[in-house]
This record gives sequence, C-alpha cells and structure tokens, in this order.
Amino acid sequence: MDTYSTQQICEEGRNGLMIYAEANPDHWRGGFIWTLVDEKNAEITDEGLAFTMEDALKEARHAANQKLPHISDLDVSDSSQPSICSNRSSG
Repeated sequence: MDTYSTQQICEEGRNGLMIYAEANPDHWRGGFIWTLVDEKNAEITDEGLAFTMEDALKEARHAANQKLPHISDLDVSDSSQPSICSNRSSG
C-alpha cells in the first residue's frame, strides 16, 4: 500500500462557508490543500496549500474569519460546525 492509498478528508462549516481539506493530489509536492466554498453562490472564495492537515484547517478557518472582518474569533465560534474527517481508500 502506498502513502496515498488512504487519504484524510475534512469538511467543516464556518461563517456560512464550507471548508474542504484533503491530501494534495500532486504527489510530488505533497501537503494538504484546503478550499473555502460559498455554497450559496456556488463559488470558491479562497484556497491554499499547507504542510499538515492541522495547518490546512487553521489557515482555512482564518480565511473564513477574514470574510467577517468586524467579528473576532471568539464571536464567530458559535457559527462554526465541528470538522468531519474521514479516511478514504483510493484503490
């Protein structure tokens, strides 16, 4: 079984946006990609690449919080949903 046969995938709702994070499909570069999606308007509002899944989620949460610049992290904590992470086999 190779390194990429099982991939961790996380989904989380935050500030009316959805965060998706998973292993980078670019096996040479590695890391984890995250995408911030406004599902109401069906558009990607931000995306990035991080070294670990934890970093990817942290960066995506920060980006989601930036969409509401006048509200602190403590104020938006009630508007987030817990992360749903799973391991999926790809072969």
